[in-house]
Amino acid sequence: MIIDCTVPVVGVPFIKETRCIKTSTIIARSDTELVVEVDIKTLDAPYSETFTCKEMWIIVSAAPTEQKCIL
Repeated sequence: MIIDCTVPVVGVPFIKETRCIKTSTIIARSDTELVVEVDIKTLDAPYSETFTCKEMWIIVSAAPTEQKCIL
């Protein structure tokens, strides 16, 4: 999934907001586990062309029928 958005920026001279692209990719998937990688690129970062942040989300459940999970 790709999300193209504009996010507010605080404490950075000359800009109040920046364009941002978030790309979410499912890395692994099973009955009890889901691993999602999120790559966030800030396109209008001052002093450079782009700024990238990577997140890894791991969601685990004790059993496939369990009604709760651990993030």
